[in-house]
Amino acid sequence: MKFKLGYLVLTGILLAGCGNETTQPEQSSTFTKATEQAKLALADGNTDKALASFELALEEDTTDEKTKNYVKQLQKVVTIEDFIHEKKYKKAISHAKVLLEDEDLLPSVENITQDLLASAEKSVTAQSKKTKENVEKTTSTQQTTTQKTQQTAPTKQDNMYAIHMNQAQLIETNYVEPAYAIDGEAMDSFTPMLNAFNASYAQWDKLLNDIYGTLKSRLSANEFESLRSVQRNWIKQRDSYAQAAFNNPGDYAAEIAKAQSLSNSTSSRCYELLYQYQTNLQ
Repeated sequence: MKFKLGYLVLTGILLAGCGNETTQPEQSSTFTKATEQAKLALADGNTDKALASFELALEEDTTDEKTKNYVKQLQKVVTIEDFIHEKKYKKAISHAKVLLEDEDLLPSVENITQDLLASAEKSVTAQSKKTKENVEKTTSTQQTTTQKTQQTAPTKQDNMYAIHMNQAQLIETNYVEPAYAIDGEAMDSFTPMLNAFNASYAQWDKLLNDIYGTLKSRLSANEFESLRSVQRNWIKQRDSYAQAAFNNPGDYAAEIAKAQSLSNSTSSRCYELLYQYQTNLQ
């Protein structure tokens, strides 16, 4: 009888221990990576990229409340940015103030919103000052004619197509070619090759953000919204190709194959945008 009682107690302890070891399934690596990329983009002030990455993370884990908040709040931030881009400063101010009243507003989003609010208010002040100065100007015929000529004269824009294309050629020469010039079969070549392809990817990613920023200032709101949607899908495709390269690296080590894939995908996207929007960029 004592033996049976001891056995039952031991069995209960073991079952309780097993029960305590039960944990929730870990979030996927795609969720973690997307969240990290989103936070880095947010730290750089790139809200479009941050939003796209958080949306990708949310697709992986639709129950994560913090990610839901990021997506919801950043969508509002992007709307405020669009108002400023369209010079609808009063609307931007109104939306920013409403967002800042949100008790659940995340600190990083709050900082960006406060900066946008300050920028919009500054623009409104500048507009008011300019209007006042124009009213106070003399109404003489000569000055009026000069003023009209200045207002109707087209504003010359920089040829950003040529500038960005030149940047792309410099990346090819200074980063891509040296990366491929490394002998992968040589001893101790792993670290130099990995660093070279990572550096190449970093340069292409920076150029892509520059091109994206230029297009945001030159496309209409509808055109840019269409581009933004395509860009989000491209980010998913880029990461999918990189993971496939890591899983099937071929002649390279897995880490190098992944870095090479990221570099190549981003390079192709840069040239694709340059050719597709050449007219807008010139």
